[in-house]
Amino acid sequence: MDKRTDLSLDYSTFTAGPDGAPWERQNQWVLGSAFFLSDTVKLFGEGVLVEGYTPLNFISGGNLLPGETHSESDAESVGAILGVNVAF
Repeated sequence: MDKRTDLSLDYSTFTAGPDGAPWERQNQWVLGSAFFLSDTVKLFGEGVLVEGYTPLNFISGGNLLPGETHSESDAESVGAILGVNVAF
């Protein structure tokens, strides 16, 4: 194929609290691919895996009782993103 294809892999980690805390961490893996149909049209897709659930707006409080959280260090989320970029 004479069309440009880009691949990407990204990992990030966010340590939000002490070992064993429900908001201890959140890790994210992203695998992406982009296929350029032309200089101005790109098709892309990403697969995302998030390990841990740490909602930043409630780590230090919010509308929950003191000591309560809906964070979950053992949670896993998987998603897919598909799209098109067109410039003109």
